[in-house]
Amino acid sequence: MLFFFCYLFMFMMSILSFLFENKHLLMILLTLEFMMLSLLNMMFIYLINMWNDMFMFNCFLVIMVIESVMGLNLLILMVRFSGNDYFSSFNLLMC
Repeated sequence: MLFFFCYLFMFMMSILSFLFENKHLLMILLTLEFMMLSLLNMMFIYLINMWNDMFMFNCFLVIMVIESVMGLNLLILMVRFSGNDYFSSFNLLMC
C-alpha cells in the first residue's frame, strides 16, 4: 500500500509540474511521460494484487509508447520549422 501512495504522490507532483512548468514543449512531454509512468506503476500494483491479469497492462504500455513517439515527432517538427521548442511561440492559427 505504501507503493501506491508513493506513485500517487508522483502523479500529483507531475500534475503540479505540468500546470506550472509549461514553457518548453520538451518539459511538457517529460511531465506527461512521468504522469504515465506513475499511472503505469499504479496499474501494475493493482492488477497484480487483484486480478493477476497483464493484458490491460500491456495495452496501456503500448498506448504509452505510441503517445511518446507522437510527442517526439511533434517536437522534432516544431524545432525543424520554428527553430525552438518554446510552447508560447507555437501559433495554432499558422498553417
